[in-house]
Amino acid sequence: MKKQGSKTGLTGTCKYCGELRLTNCEHNDTEEERDEYATMYCDCYESVNATKKEEYAENARKQIDELFGDGTEKIGASSIKSQLAIELMRDAVVAISDYQIVSVSMQVTSRIKAKIAMNSKGKIDITRTDTDQYKS
Repeated sequence: MKKQGSKTGLTGTCKYCGELRLTNCEHNDTEEERDEYATMYCDCYESVNATKKEEYAENARKQIDELFGDGTEKIGASSIKSQLAIELMRDAVVAISDYQIVSVSMQVTSRIKAKIAMNSKGKIDITRTDTDQYKS
């Protein structure tokens, strides 16, 4: 049986400002885990921005699933079959949140387009456009 650690007075260090913080980590948690906890709950500018950035990226990944994956029944649309396209969109979220690119537009199928871009507040917007084109 695994012995539970206690949670008394363990500290971690913020990786951005170096501030020591008390954590809720257990004695058997690694120093890296305690530092990650301290960084996540630090009030310094860099830590707050990093936490927001990760939150915005996670929300964008959820939006991709809702707009293109298994969650599409909520919006009355059909999901796309290409897991590769969904993975490319998730990779684009990472690149946009890391400020490597500004936006991505994809023609997912002949009728479905996706646009991924960061708005002025730093949030990542996901847009799905379905078009019905008829040609005579």
